Amino acid sequence: MRAGGDLVSAPPEDVPRPLQEHLIELLERLRRALIALGIGSAAISAVPASLVSPHPSFDFRGYTPFVMAVINRMRDDLLGMTNSFAESLSPVLGIPEVHVQLIAYSWMDSVEVLMYVAVLLGALVTSPYIGYQLYMYLKPALYPHERKAILSFSVGFAALFLFGVVYAYYTILPITFAFLTWLFVGAGAAPTLSIKEFFSFAIMGMVATGLFFTFPLAIALAAKLGLVSAASLRRRWKEVFFVVTVIAAAITPDPTPVSMSLLALPFFALYALATLLAGIMERRSGGGGGKPGERG
Repeated sequence: MRAGGDLVSAPPEDVPRPLQEHLIELLERLRRALIALGIGSAAISAVPASLVSPHPSFDFRGYTPFVMAVINRMRDDLLGMTNSFAESLSPVLGIPEVHVQLIAYSWMDSVEVLMYVAVLLGALVTSPYIGYQLYMYLKPALYPHERKAILSFSVGFAALFLFGVVYAYYTILPITFAFLTWLFVGAGAAPTLSIKEFFSFAIMGMVATGLFFTFPLAIALAAKLGLVSAASLRRRWKEVFFVVTVIAAAITPDPTPVSMSLLALPFFALYALATLLAGIMERRSGGGGGKPGERG
């Protein structure tokens, strides 16, 4: 699998094979991953909520699919002003008793939301198997130290991504929706949202924040490749913070600096972590003050 079929420097398991065999193996592993995703999504959609979680929020009479229980829980957590941050903020905004109502413009809106949430839950459940299939495809072309690096990167990526998703769910999104409710009430409009728009916004917000929190790994990888150095990161921190603050202000919907700060402030800690990781990568690669190809 190495370019040019280098048998001397290639890993022991990297046996030269025709390109067609590599494509067939890739398609086969992708097929297995998609089948697993489909089965996982269908199973998590159909299983009764009472069997998955005994939490009172999932306590419904009769048969309630787990995916519907998750949808109801998200609605209550993000719009019900029961979150500790939103609960303390709502009296200040004058909306302690205001509740946002979700509506569906067509029956397909609810179906699409069910499908989105089911696929996301299925991806969460089957992600270890999907990752295993991708790893087994790449494994023959990797040296032992490269396999270890991929494992470390995967664990770090998953941990940072999940931390970002949790942070968005319990902090950024409830406060953002509280300010949106305040805007509704202040404009004299009934606080009503489309169920499709609400869940699209919530899911995209969690995914975007999760990816945002993986920033240190991207910087560490760039440092390992010699594209940046710890010195350049320390030197240009003011420029980076300014750009990030502008972006955060542009993508947060409420007009106050609260949501913007909730997104931008963690970036400062992440940037410090990225600078630290860049320095570690430089020392491990013997780069010291950066490589000749460094951009910075």
